[in-house]
Amino acid sequence: MLRKLRGKDVQITHGLAESLAQLDGEPPEFIAAVSDFLDGLVGHYVLDDGRLLVAHAGMKETYQGRSSRRVREFALFGEITGETDEFGLPVRYNWAAEYRGSAMVVYGHTPVPEPEWLNRTINIDTSCVFGGKLTALRYPERELVSVPARHVYASLARPFLAAGQAVVPLTAQQQHDDVLDLADVVGKRQIATRLHRSVTIREANAVAALEVMSRFAVDPKWLIYLPPTMSPSETTTVPGLLEHPAEAFAYYRQQGVPRVICEEKHMGSRVVVVVCRDVEAARRRFGVQDEGSGICYTRTGRRFFDNTVLEAALLERLQRAITAAELWSHLETDWICLDCELLPWSAKAQELLRQQYAAVGAATHSGLDTTVSALSSAAAWNPGCSAASGAPGSASQAGGAVYCVVSPLLLARAQPHGPQACAVSCAGY
Repeated sequence: MLRKLRGKDVQITHGLAESLAQLDGEPPEFIAAVSDFLDGLVGHYVLDDGRLLVAHAGMKETYQGRSSRRVREFALFGEITGETDEFGLPVRYNWAAEYRGSAMVVYGHTPVPEPEWLNRTINIDTSCVFGGKLTALRYPERELVSVPARHVYASLARPFLAAGQAVVPLTAQQQHDDVLDLADVVGKRQIATRLHRSVTIREANAVAALEVMSRFAVDPKWLIYLPPTMSPSETTTVPGLLEHPAEAFAYYRQQGVPRVICEEKHMGSRVVVVVCRDVEAARRRFGVQDEGSGICYTRTGRRFFDNTVLEAALLERLQRAITAAELWSHLETDWICLDCELLPWSAKAQELLRQQYAAVGAATHSGLDTTVSALSSAAAWNPGCSAASGAPGSASQAGGAVYCVVSPLLLARAQPHGPQACAVSCAGY
């Protein structure tokens, strides 16, 4: 419009003919005022101290807050690949898929059936002129409000969905998150948190975390929350005790916390449970398909249950309890995340006992008789040991069993000759 009003040769398309027709009957002074008004419009708005950015067709992070012809053209028209589609329209470059800026970008220009978030950007052009909806974004609430168009004011050359094409069940963000961009997780990174200061992640820690999470963690789309561990208090000075509440209270007092809440701690297993009202709610919120309506995972993001049947039974029981308590309607949600303590401890630890501790216990039990026999033989090498001294090399006999005090260091030095060699040393040979 501005270029045409200044006498440039432009293509009369996209409604420009109607606008020019409306100006034909206006005096030159009015047309000049319109030209000055259009020329004075800024390419994009930076609001809320840089937290919000508004542009007609979008704005890259590197262009934000700058003023140039390239920046203005991007704000007005976006970016194209140089190709055209089957309708003869330019193929637009998806700049939002690569956006990593901290500012929220609200834009339009390209009609979409529904507004969708993608990497802190949102396209709210829901095609009102083509009979769709007029959409507004409430900020900072991030709430969307839409009203239907009263008329179809113009025809759309390219339909939202081609003939026979089904609506994709996942959002743009969910589809984009299906493939990890390695640049987002490697190298030294500064993470700005909402409630605390920035957190620095060293490159070595990032690489180790990527390795562990990619091999052992559940689907990252479920991992909305990883709880911190509970730090123990300082070792107490009270004789005979390892910990005491006095040290915990002293710590909080030193940190300036005047009041603490004490809760009873049950001996269970820490588990994070994400439970949805149904499978459709899980797909809509988390972008998962064919993964059920919830999941149970550990504090480190690993699957809590190896038995999927047991997990499904627990989730179903939780769904029934939440429904009976009317929590879905009370909290106005169709999904809930619970940070839990699962009781009894053996429900999770049973497998731990079998796989890690059972072998140690069995080996100890089976080798105990052999060990006692070897120590008895070792004690026999030194019949003059004094049981009263309790020093290495001393021995005593009670209930028919012979006990010999052997220094661990002495036993280690005697390897691989065993307790017999140690007994020789004890006897002074």
